[in-house]
Amino acid sequence: SRPLGPEALGQASTPECRAPHPLLPSIGLDGRLARMAAPVVGGPLEKYALAPLQASQALRCNNKMCRTYPNIFKMLGKRSWAYPVKAAVPFSGTMVRSEEALRAEVRRALQPAVKQTPWENDELNGRVVDVIGTILAGKIEESVKAAERERNVFDWLFRADVTNSMHLASNFHVELEQHEAVLSVGGFAELRRVKADIGGDDILGIELTIEIKALILDRQKLHNLDTDPRFVQEVGNYSAMDDLEADSD
Repeated sequence: SRPLGPEALGQASTPECRAPHPLLPSIGLDGRLARMAAPVVGGPLEKYALAPLQASQALRCNNKMCRTYPNIFKMLGKRSWAYPVKAAVPFSGTMVRSEEALRAEVRRALQPAVKQTPWENDELNGRVVDVIGTILAGKIEESVKAAERERNVFDWLFRADVTNSMHLASNFHVELEQHEAVLSVGGFAELRRVKADIGGDDILGIELTIEIKALILDRQKLHNLDTDPRFVQEVGNYSAMDDLEADSD
């Protein structure tokens, strides 16, 4: 497996994304990709249902996947074509305010949740926990600093505590040994920074609830489909008029 690049944290992909994306015809792509995903995650996944548009948006916002499988991404379907999974991660605790402490606490909170996900892939679990920990640590620190900037002079003189709420949302791509995984993380956090005495360490209290959703696809089958002559020809023959005619029926 190749190491995660900077695009895994979302910074590289965000500027290029132009969501919401238009709906495109499926030409059978939904069924093909669903068959790729099904053996990976296994089991009944109806309760993990993700709206078809949300699923296609999540992948099309990930520019690395778009560049790797250009033909597939030209023809993402209208229907649900891959099995998503999700896990809710509640967390409540206090810690010394530092980036490493934040990452460590988030990893600790995430590990039990990812072990319960249907994909049962230890490599993916470890990578997901590390990436999400880094993302959250950065966003939490930004939120605390934003709240501190809003304090008045009286607050600053008396080293008042600050409280802030934030919404978390990130989409990233993880490359595994044999599979591609695109994950979205969303949720809310309540933060309270307790100012320490001079020379001491600030304490950070967090009330965190996030949800993880993932789409996992077999890399070799994705490559085979994206380079299949018949599929490439279908992509080349696509006309936007096909959608207009189908919608009018």
